Amino acid sequence: MPKSLKLALACLLLAGLVGFGATQAGGASSTGPDPEPSQANAPDPFASYTRPAGPELSDSAVDTIAQEQARIAGDPNPTSITATSSTYGAATAALDPEGTSPASASAGEESYRRSAVRVLVMDGDFRLDNSRVPRGYAEPSGPVLFLVIDAHTGKIDMRGIEESNPTAVAQLGNTRTIR
Repeated sequence: MPKSLKLALACLLLAGLVGFGATQAGGASSTGPDPEPSQANAPDPFASYTRPAGPELSDSAVDTIAQEQARIAGDPNPTSITATSSTYGAATAALDPEGTSPASASAGEESYRRSAVRVLVMDGDFRLDNSRVPRGYAEPSGPVLFLVIDAHTGKIDMRGIEESNPTAVAQLGNTRTIR
């Protein structure tokens, strides 16, 4: 996985899941210092999470989201868009296999991981100009833009750029052509 993609994913995951592993932060290992009280007693950010219910987005709605995100990423006319149905946990594990999740998760976090998502993969010429990257690093760019969106609300949970289609996406479930 390209370094710029790893950085973009790390930034997105950090920004989207603040507190995801807060109880592990601050040297929770047996050889490190004790966690600071504010970290050890941090409230569970998923405590009140309830999975969205009701109808899932239509392919037309998914296409609208994909087209808007492709435009923002610099290519208003991607050559193809596919969508794969999955869960948030399976999608993030497939797209970021080196990512980590806490060994024990709260009920709310487990519910979040089981949320229905669509993994969108688009071919084109993309650049994530609004990504947070370390000073001296270029913004991620490449021919494949992927998004993980909530299947009910369309909220973007993850996005990134790859040099080729992420092969692990095909193993997530039924992939269909949107455009």
